[in-house]
Amino acid sequence: MAREVLTTKCSREESIVTAAASRHVNFYRRDYTYFEEYDAFYKLHWGKGEKNWQEGYLTCDDEGAQLFYPANDEEWRVAANLTESVVDLEHIYVGVHDEFGRGDFLTTDGRFIPDLSHVFDNEDNTRPANFKCGLMSVKTGTKIMISCELRRPFICKKLNNEICPTADSGLKITISRQNNYEHCATVTINNEINTSNCEETRPFICEMEVNK
Repeated sequence: MAREVLTTKCSREESIVTAAASRHVNFYRRDYTYFEEYDAFYKLHWGKGEKNWQEGYLTCDDEGAQLFYPANDEEWRVAANLTESVVDLEHIYVGVHDEFGRGDFLTTDGRFIPDLSHVFDNEDNTRPANFKCGLMSVKTGTKIMISCELRRPFICKKLNNEICPTADSGLKITISRQNNYEHCATVTINNEINTSNCEETRPFICEMEVNK
């Protein structure tokens, strides 16, 4: 299979990553599901994996993802898809909370959600002091605010990374502004580090994160 190879000259001041690939593979981890319409990966945590809101947030962060909150009016259907085979699962935590109890509902990616300022899980729709975290119906997408301390299912979301066709989220591509230093690092099969001309074509290894 023919491969496209991206090469650049190295800088004295900056590091360089040489990237190459035959094609882009939509893969993040084996336990994440890719949805093409949103170009993102999702994982449902439920059953023994249920956590309170803060623990769910940290779990997603540990997996290199974010606690899911629908980016538009239709993305809630991802939750319906992921939970359709789970019996008696009706609500999940979502990535919105009012950390300081002032009515400022922010998503985990920094968006302000004013529509949640008057939505609470009680009969008279008044807000108990500890109702600071978002809960969403997987049947309708309706959101309410509840206590952050309850253990509930949740979904982690990871946006697809098209910078380089590898699932390594730590990969950064840096292109030098001073393309005047023509030697780049190579490593031999004996683990010896050498230098070579950056214009030479050489084998390479793409690193991919796997299920932890």
